[in-house]
Amino acid sequence: MLYMAHYRQIQNKIQQEIDGVVDASRSVTVDDRRTSDLSSDSNWSLNEAVCREIQRCANASPFGISHSNPQETTLMGYRTPKRCVIMANYLAVNRDPKLWKDPMAFRPELFLDQKGKVFEPPHFMPFSIGKRASAGEVLARMEIFLFFANVLQRFDVCPPQDLPLSWVDSYETGIACRPKH
Repeated sequence: MLYMAHYRQIQNKIQQEIDGVVDASRSVTVDDRRTSDLSSDSNWSLNEAVCREIQRCANASPFGISHSNPQETTLMGYRTPKRCVIMANYLAVNRDPKLWKDPMAFRPELFLDQKGKVFEPPHFMPFSIGKRASAGEVLARMEIFLFFANVLQRFDVCPPQDLPLSWVDSYETGIACRPKH
């Protein structure tokens, strides 16, 4: 919601997208999302792209689950002793200038192809990758969608009167990320 307070024009476009799909007399439901194939001309393309871009810019879980290597190995040129704790840094991947053009900018269009369809680059890692990827990813995506769409359906998210919006990209990173203010 911090990003929507900062990027009001994007918020307005998402609200128009929601209003075009769901009657104001009812809430957005999972069925509304299910009836829209995200790989085709989706009614939710901007909503989905913005949710992914927020995850890329400020993922609540910047690190993957820790793993351990059963034997000594070399990982990216570094000697890694046996039974070393290894954690993926998804925040670094999602902000890597080698993978993302202007990685510090908020750009939902990174997740839309030229036809406006939802596109997810292979280096986007909000949850994890591989055979040990997050078992809760499907549920998390659904919850993010429902929360985001229903809040924006009912409210205009505005910045606080007494705080500058410079805090949008200012957060503390640990096991979880949170805004500094």
